[in-house]
Amino acid sequence: MQSEVRIGTRASQLALWQANHVRNKLLERHPTLSVQLVKITTTGDRLFGQPLRDIGGKGLFLKEIEEALLNHDIDLSVHSLKDVPAQLPEGLMLAATLARENPLDALVLAPGQTRLKQGASVATGSLRRRCQLSRWRNDLVFEDIRGNIDTRLFRLADSGFDALVLAVAGLKRMGWGDRISRTLEADILVPAAGQGAITVEVRSNDSTIRRLVEPLNHLETSLCTSAERAFTAIIEADCSLPVGAWARIEGENLRLTSCIADAKTGKILRAEASGRPPDYYRIGQQAASDIIAQGGDAIIQGYRDSGH
Repeated sequence: MQSEVRIGTRASQLALWQANHVRNKLLERHPTLSVQLVKITTTGDRLFGQPLRDIGGKGLFLKEIEEALLNHDIDLSVHSLKDVPAQLPEGLMLAATLARENPLDALVLAPGQTRLKQGASVATGSLRRRCQLSRWRNDLVFEDIRGNIDTRLFRLADSGFDALVLAVAGLKRMGWGDRISRTLEADILVPAAGQGAITVEVRSNDSTIRRLVEPLNHLETSLCTSAERAFTAIIEADCSLPVGAWARIEGENLRLTSCIADAKTGKILRAEASGRPPDYYRIGQQAASDIIAQGGDAIIQGYRDSGH
């Protein structure tokens, strides 16, 4: 049995919380295991001041970590699943997706604010959030913001912004759940594929580490997020595009809500698909076909032609 495991992670507080969460889950099953966290600075961390959509998207938070994994400098890596592109580097795979936290987005009002006033300034670096919230409230003014959750919350207090939009999961995991002013339901804002889920990436040929990690997989979360990722993979949308996908189990069926927004026209295409949970790929495919039939492929091509 493996006696020591090195977990690669970013050094942000949320990333460390997630890596420690996986570490604790491993130690629950293997109390004598030695588990070390290896902090890795990624391209996304270094290019801190630039909007992600202008520098290559959230995949930039994985590049150096995946290189360390392929080079055997670490044994596994822990990510927010919403940051993981549909296509992984050759030789790597996702071995487990842990039980999901609330996948929705949250509105966080500035201190002293009790409602989102007319013409409010809302800070978010996400094109997905901007496009959908513009459809909900066309009076809102959006400002770019990046940084860790605590950094953004501190900035909210003195920046003049009226509100932030952040993932419910991150706020709750970092102990900031009391700052949530409103949870934004999917009829307002469809979350990103994989949002709220933590995933573990390993080398495909490392059967020892795979056996250690696979018991951490949460089947319902895995099925739902697989449907979401199938949808984004089929329409060939990367993490930086304004695409939403949210699947959940309702009774005996898995239901997927998906959307894509055209930032130029404000048009938002939505599609629903459902079926038995093991048919997650077909469900993602059905939603993707519906979006494409509505003109989603032209929207995706438009973003590609513009460099996004």
